[in-house]
Amino acid sequence: MSLPKRQPPAELPRPDALAARIEQARAALPGLANSLQRLDLWQQTAATTPATRAVVRAQVGSGKTAVLAHRVLWLHMVQGIALEQMAVTTFTTRAAAQLVDRLIHLLPEPPAAGAFRLFGTLHAVARTLLQSDLDLQGSGWQPGFGVLDEAGSLEMLQTLVRQHSLDVKFPAQWLSRLDGLALGKPVRRGNMRSDDDLQQLAERFAAERRLTNVMNFDDLICQAGAAMATSLAPLLGAVVVDELQDCAPGEVRLVQALAQRSSQFFAVGDPNQSIYGWRGSNPRVFDELTTSLQCDTFDLPNNYRSTPEILAAAQAALGQIGQGSALNSTRATGTKVLVIQHHTPQHEAMYLARRFAQLNQGGVRWSQLAVLARTRRQLAVIREHLQQQGVPCAEPPSGGWRDRPAAAWLLRLLDSAIDTDPQRLRDVLLDNRYGFGTAKLLGKPKPVGIEPTESAAQFWIQHLRAQPGTPGSQLQRQRTEVVAFLQTLLQLQWPMHGDPVADLGLLPRLRPTHRDHARDLRDVRQALQQLMLTSEVQPDRRAALHTLQADGPQALGDQEGVQLLTLHAAKGLEFEHVVLSGCNQGIIPLAAAYADRDALDEERRLLFVGLSRARDSVEISWHMQPAMGQGMPMPSEWLLAMPAAACQFSDRAEALLPAPLPQTQPCTAEWPAGTAVRHAKYGPGAVLRSDASEVVVHFGKFGEKPFALLLCPLQKVPE
Repeated sequence: MSLPKRQPPAELPRPDALAARIEQARAALPGLANSLQRLDLWQQTAATTPATRAVVRAQVGSGKTAVLAHRVLWLHMVQGIALEQMAVTTFTTRAAAQLVDRLIHLLPEPPAAGAFRLFGTLHAVARTLLQSDLDLQGSGWQPGFGVLDEAGSLEMLQTLVRQHSLDVKFPAQWLSRLDGLALGKPVRRGNMRSDDDLQQLAERFAAERRLTNVMNFDDLICQAGAAMATSLAPLLGAVVVDELQDCAPGEVRLVQALAQRSSQFFAVGDPNQSIYGWRGSNPRVFDELTTSLQCDTFDLPNNYRSTPEILAAAQAALGQIGQGSALNSTRATGTKVLVIQHHTPQHEAMYLARRFAQLNQGGVRWSQLAVLARTRRQLAVIREHLQQQGVPCAEPPSGGWRDRPAAAWLLRLLDSAIDTDPQRLRDVLLDNRYGFGTAKLLGKPKPVGIEPTESAAQFWIQHLRAQPGTPGSQLQRQRTEVVAFLQTLLQLQWPMHGDPVADLGLLPRLRPTHRDHARDLRDVRQALQQLMLTSEVQPDRRAALHTLQADGPQALGDQEGVQLLTLHAAKGLEFEHVVLSGCNQGIIPLAAAYADRDALDEERRLLFVGLSRARDSVEISWHMQPAMGQGMPMPSEWLLAMPAAACQFSDRAEALLPAPLPQTQPCTAEWPAGTAVRHAKYGPGAVLRSDASEVVVHFGKFGEKPFALLLCPLQKVPE
């Protein structure tokens, strides 16, 4: 099998029609027209289509984010749809923040407050609509409802099981089993031969949420979809959906309802990257929504990310299940994909420590090196050895906030401080790990003589000032400390900038002498960094916190260190050099997937996603003695199907260590290294390097930040 050659499009869009649309854009916003001219013809066609219902099938690395941003600007500036009347949904809040950042820098004037109120994840959009636009009558919930995060859900489930003496197996898996029950999937675990009380727990859990007026994240989606479907009256000017293939059934119904109550619908995604079958998504949603909403369809066939060799291997991984046209690389021929046999995972880790050190010495940043694996367990051995050898590793995004106790405490603190329930904040302040002390410190939650307040933080400030304790006593000093801490929370600027850990006075709360201090500080910094991104899209504090809790920890993509990620966690990211570790039969694909055709197809798409994260080079390993019990001492059958023209197979890793790469500082004429620039959020900086697709800038304490050249938010500083 030879390498795929770049093919001309089967049917080029009409240049005269595109030219007319670009002139329309120029009349509305010259910057938009100039930016559109930097797109290829396929991207221009999708972004400026006159169709009111459109679905774009975007091949991996084809610039779908740029098309999405240009479409939003086109609808706003050319079609005249107000930003606050657009619902723009992304898979992560980070993606929404990046989109908003691009839009702000191209708009002719700063947008009004609340302009981006419906930009964010589907959960965030659903919450905003339910709070401000939709009628909850008959749903069982009341306006002003709270949002139940994962930790709160588990706490409520534990209470219900205890109160009603229910027998529900596997407590650590209650949430995932309830999700499976809702999707009609098997919910028995381990050696269970009969059902337990899971169904009763689900019913009582649903009733308790209505009784206490709180929704979990599934409720937000289902209730928003149900409320939208009760009317066909126009509600929105436009609905724009990113990553359409990742929508679960409830989300698909919400998207359909949003589309039916808006004048414009535009969706982008790639069925070949549908990898969330466990939550109900499937690649068929493209065809189903295209038919039900009567959408025009568009393709983005050109890949601007990866070399032809990488795309040939990725195409082979998909096999016959690939959807859309063949992958079309726009880049020159590169190095072959390396398929290496290692004796054990430990031997591979030793090899990677040397390999990554050489790549870094040759000019590749640590953060542009990634190890991807099917499971977290596979990554543990590699992480441990790389760190022992002095190779920096970025912290993994896996797990929820409840697995990061300091970050979970901080999010509860910020949320309860602006809540109206003093008892809730009291529980957080008296946390036995990160709180201030015993119950005596705060006293009774509702003392007589305290005026009503807008927030729990104000309540406790009033209470502690009214009862400061004996002058000079330890209790007085502690209560003064709590008052100062709560005042800092209330005076917090939103969105946060600078060093929020110091600004909030959190260091004393993170137990500086405790062995877990470094871990807690790292987790808190990540939570605050994500919160700052979220607050750019959701200025309302409560909404931002609930969105962050729904998202969970995310890979931020700019941490300095080798990235070690599962294939699921790597989706949406890209790196210069990627290692796919432990691709043995029984691991890729997982042995259990052979019992389910859809699951087996998803394993193929996972391998495809992993391969297509790489820009310049890929290594794939398999182990003679795999760490996982289900792994067989042989390579995945899918590796054997990869084309010889694109791959090099070897059973001697030590002999493959190349000489260090030459130190280079590539740059473009537009953004030469050393150029002084300014960014609205990060301030002044200097260009480190740039190429045809992105520019990397150093912003002092904010570190290095990459920016796509399309819709680049940087301004050059005059000399």
